[in-house]
Amino acid sequence: MSPSDLKGFICSIFEDRYIRLTPPDLERMVRRSQPGFSPKAVRVAIKEMVAKGTLIYSNHFNTTHIELNYCRPFRVSPRIILVPHGQRCVVPLDDGTQTIVLLQGSAFGIGDHPTTRLALRAVDRVLSYYMAEGRTSRIRALDIGTGSGVLAMAAAKLGAEKVVALDIDHLALHEARNNIHRNHMDRSIVVMDAPIENLAGTSFDLIMANLRPPTLRQMMPRFEALSSDQCHWIISGFRQEATEEVARILPQKKTELLSSEASCGWGALTARYFY
Repeated sequence: MSPSDLKGFICSIFEDRYIRLTPPDLERMVRRSQPGFSPKAVRVAIKEMVAKGTLIYSNHFNTTHIELNYCRPFRVSPRIILVPHGQRCVVPLDDGTQTIVLLQGSAFGIGDHPTTRLALRAVDRVLSYYMAEGRTSRIRALDIGTGSGVLAMAAAKLGAEKVVALDIDHLALHEARNNIHRNHMDRSIVVMDAPIENLAGTSFDLIMANLRPPTLRQMMPRFEALSSDQCHWIISGFRQEATEEVARILPQKKTELLSSEASCGWGALTARYFY
């Protein structure tokens, strides 16, 4: 493993689970998993990651901890980089990579919540599938409970032709519109402050919902009514231990579960819906 691989491993420690570590605890955890590196090499890697801004020191109850720093440009999926407003993205942009600028709102974060990251990765995978099928230019996407608008923006940036961002919370709508405007996507995304029932008669090829399980259960008939043939559903917003419960909410004879993922104690499901 090279020094850059070591740094990637250190990042994965924080990305895969919710954890708060003191610097010595982090060093010991890395050395247990990667015994080929000397204590000095591990300390140098951590020091360089702090200097670069990848890791950040924090103080909780007079104890110094080290955490992953989300207040920086962050590649959340193969083709999506989240950029906090006011920061410059210095990450090399490969072909097809898209940046999304997020303002630090009062109600929603900057893509740092695990459910947001899980859902964004799923959006990337589903749109990649549609691209391989040659269907991206005709994809219609719906983001239910859009919040910051990040899922809607990701779908639009990755090729969805029509995106509707739906919410009934006035603060969420304000923040979503600000973010969408900041990313110059006002013409690509329709933000609606209306009940989902107002979309009756419309069909979508991708439905995204980062919502709590009781709301997901209530919304399931609406998902079906708004789905096109072989529509993909991306569902998140629940704790990892509720994954099986949420999977049982899906119409068993009409859906195929494509993936189940977890991060930091939270879960996400991707499913394909058939008529």
